[in-house]
Amino acid sequence: MLFDVIRGHHSDRKFLPTPMSVTDIEEVLADASIFPNANTINSWTVHVVSGARRSAHSKRTLGQFDSVQQPPILATGYADATCSDHAKNTGPNLHGVPGDESPDIKLGQEMQPEYLRFHGAPHVAFLFMPITDDEVRTADDVGAYAHAFLLALESRGYYGVLQTLVPAFADEVRDVLGVSDELELSFALSFGSVDPDDPISAPVDAPSSHCRHCPSPVPEVTAHPNV
Repeated sequence: MLFDVIRGHHSDRKFLPTPMSVTDIEEVLADASIFPNANTINSWTVHVVSGARRSAHSKRTLGQFDSVQQPPILATGYADATCSDHAKNTGPNLHGVPGDESPDIKLGQEMQPEYLRFHGAPHVAFLFMPITDDEVRTADDVGAYAHAFLLALESRGYYGVLQTLVPAFADEVRDVLGVSDELELSFALSFGSVDPDDPISAPVDAPSSHCRHCPSPVPEVTAHPNV
């Protein structure tokens, strides 16, 4: 049931190299495209790569990463945010190591090469969107599609993880794929079968503690008279 899939959702950082079948991938793509969206059109383009093409992307982006003196910083400004405490705990909880006063940023930078290896996942989906005057709604739709994609995966026993570092190397990705620069790379999704021996990826009994990545309590982030 959908309820079980949602409650069982967890974030994975280590995958088995075993590829999914073409049929399973096509069914996931079909299911993910069926959801209400703001623009009422499929305003995204998806490129799925596997095998040698996936390796080519990893090699190309890692090469560019090694040539950059300052690694990209993906998350800043949390100090005064409502979710500051939760954000500071995300890195240590996710990677299972102690952090400092800003572990989310420090650990994120240390893990960046692994992000570009796609955590060993056999498949990667690159999500592109057109550059339009309505980028906010288009981006909302791409995000909704991505979560539908993740749920479609998990309903079949597979898992995926968002890859938000990849757009920092969008030129390299577009070059390998042969995609026009008229399309903006939103992010990528690495997916496949999770490694059951990885302690971070292993699900646990409590829905709120999967992967040591707990959501904020509902009352802290929700305004509702009955919450």
